[in-house]
Amino acid sequence: MEPQSTKILIRHKSATLQNHAFDIILELGAQFNQGRFVDRDHIEADLAIRNGYLLCEIVFQFYAPLIDNNTVTLAPNGGNAAPVNVYMERAPVANELIVEARSVAKQIFDKFDAQSILGEDGLYSPDGFPKLKRGGRGRCGS
Repeated sequence: MEPQSTKILIRHKSATLQNHAFDIILELGAQFNQGRFVDRDHIEADLAIRNGYLLCEIVFQFYAPLIDNNTVTLAPNGGNAAPVNVYMERAPVANELIVEARSVAKQIFDKFDAQSILGEDGLYSPDGFPKLKRGGRGRCGS
C-alpha cells in the first residue's frame, strides 16, 4: 500500500534555548487527521476542489522552560466529571522567535505553493507573512 501521509521533524542545526528555539513539524497528507481542527465538510469540499492536491499542516513547537505552577493531579474520589485536574500557565515566547517562525513558514509555503483550505482564513497577513495560530493551552497532537 502506498503511503498517504508523513510527518517531518525539522530543527535548526544550531538550535538552543536561546537561538532558533523551536522544532517544526511538517505534515504532508494532513487530511487524515484534520477533522479535529477544521470542519469536516470543508475538508471534503476542499479535497474535491483541489483535485488531488495535498492537505498539509505546519506546527512550530517552541522550546520553553517548565513552569513550576503547572500541575496535573488526580481529582479527589476519581473525579466523576474529570479524573484529573490540570492547571497550566502559558510559557512566554519571545517576539523574535515568532518573527523567525513566520519567515520559515513563508519559505516553506512558497516552496509548496501553499493555499488556504476552503472556508478558512487566508494564509497571509497584510505584511505578506503567514498567519500563525497559537494552539490552545495543553494541546496534544499541533
